[in-house]
Amino acid sequence: MKAFMKKLNVNEVLWFIILLGFCVYIFYLLSQNRIMLYVHPRMVKYSILLGAVLVIFTILQLRRILKKHAPEKFRKGYLLFFIPLILAYSVNPNQMPMDMIKKKGISISRSIDTKLDSSGSISAAIKKEELYKAKAISFNKDNFDPFIYDMNENLDKYLGKRIIICGFVSRNNDFSQDQFTVTRLLMICCAADTQGIGLMAQWDKAQTLKEELWVEAIGIIDKAVYHDQWDKNQKITVPLIKIDSIKPIDMLEDPYVYPNFKIWE
Repeated sequence: MKAFMKKLNVNEVLWFIILLGFCVYIFYLLSQNRIMLYVHPRMVKYSILLGAVLVIFTILQLRRILKKHAPEKFRKGYLLFFIPLILAYSVNPNQMPMDMIKKKGISISRSIDTKLDSSGSISAAIKKEELYKAKAISFNKDNFDPFIYDMNENLDKYLGKRIIICGFVSRNNDFSQDQFTVTRLLMICCAADTQGIGLMAQWDKAQTLKEELWVEAIGIIDKAVYHDQWDKNQKITVPLIKIDSIKPIDMLEDPYVYPNFKIWE
């Protein structure tokens, strides 16, 4: 046993453990579909490629452990790689914390400009003319961003329609007690570039709703005057949901929505 231990290269063993740790974590995220908490669906293929490369590096590193080597100092720098590993295995992410969402800003006046990114999936193509004639609209992760964008561009065509929308409760500091936002996180590339988007809602019991509570809201589309997100001195008209009913729900498995302008025919 002592002879075997002497053959071991401690630095190479540490590097093997680090590579193996990252390798296992990547494949855990992929197998549990939790990779979607970090990257846009179109980036998953690159995550799979990364996992495959890590597997190759880990196998190659295993061969180096017993390789003969000259005595060398312990590489303390390797210990730094254990910090992200420990955080990765100990933190259980669900969605971005509310304080970070508020710092980035929650857009209710318009979606951020994502028209150039039309890489989202398509559940069903929609004709705007048919949408404008519909009496009720149901939001989902595929249509959330394009519907909100179009609703801000053509608000008069949506007035009086019944809406069903799911999201979490958030509030801007200047909201009245009966106002809140039904919010989702819009991801363009990865979790680092997400921004809160949603629709302002009005309900006489809004103060009973805690921030970050996930809800399903049903109501009628109206309009309200609010300040522009980018110019606080400018007043603009924004969509407003007058709530008829609302109920708590579990957080959706995929809390993000994505740019998806392919949805229009």
